[in-house]
Amino acid sequence: MKTKLIQQLGRYLDGEISLKGIVVWAEDLIMDGFDAAPIETEIIYRLGTADAENFELSWEELAHMLRQLGYKARLELQAA
Repeated sequence: MKTKLIQQLGRYLDGEISLKGIVVWAEDLIMDGFDAAPIETEIIYRLGTADAENFELSWEELAHMLRQLGYKARLELQAA
């Protein structure tokens, strides 16, 4: 599950999927039942609420999630 979670977070941060996309992914996992480590479960449940009013994701929160999973977030700017 960790690999899938990291991939989805990376796709979201790279702009490959929208906020709604990562929310739907998390909600689908929750509805289907999934097996994950406690920290992964916490992150997936949090992602499932990220489109609710007053529960938006911040850069700091996403970076913290990645640190909890053993990854470091780095911002890279590119010309559009």
